[in-house]
Amino acid sequence: MQMMKSLLTSLVLIFSSFLYSQNYYVKQLGIEQGLSNNSVVNITQDKDGFLWFATEEGLNKFDGNRFINYYKHTNHISGNELNSIYADPTEPIIWIATQRAGMNAYNYEKDELTVFTHDDSNPNSLITNDVTHISPAGPQRQSRRRRSTWTSRPVSGNADPSTSPFLHR
Repeated sequence: MQMMKSLLTSLVLIFSSFLYSQNYYVKQLGIEQGLSNNSVVNITQDKDGFLWFATEEGLNKFDGNRFINYYKHTNHISGNELNSIYADPTEPIIWIATQRAGMNAYNYEKDELTVFTHDDSNPNSLITNDVTHISPAGPQRQSRRRRSTWTSRPVSGNADPSTSPFLHR
């Protein structure tokens, strides 16, 4: 009788846990759904909630239903092999770190691309065209009136989208 009571209690607990569980649906996204390449190197979310994927073969925007692809030949990015992306939290800008093609600031509301590259004659340009990572500047830089974005090795410096020179540290 004790064993029957334990079994019944266990069954009630198991079945009641199913009543309170939430169903989650995980959707796998890949080239079959329109992603330009299955080698995703970075993901960011813009201020409107759209997901942006940096891949080994272009930039991709996911609107919840489909992918919109951005490539060098469409003049949306300066190079297809990407290292990192960062969505500005207040401006409609996706910062894009490329392999050997500099850094891009893509304004997705205006469909405008600004390309930053190394220029030997300009000491305020990128140190190299191979930008490996992008992240927001720390709170001490954000507290100033100007916003900036930090890039990392082999580039060391920051960019202000309104003035565009790079300050090297």
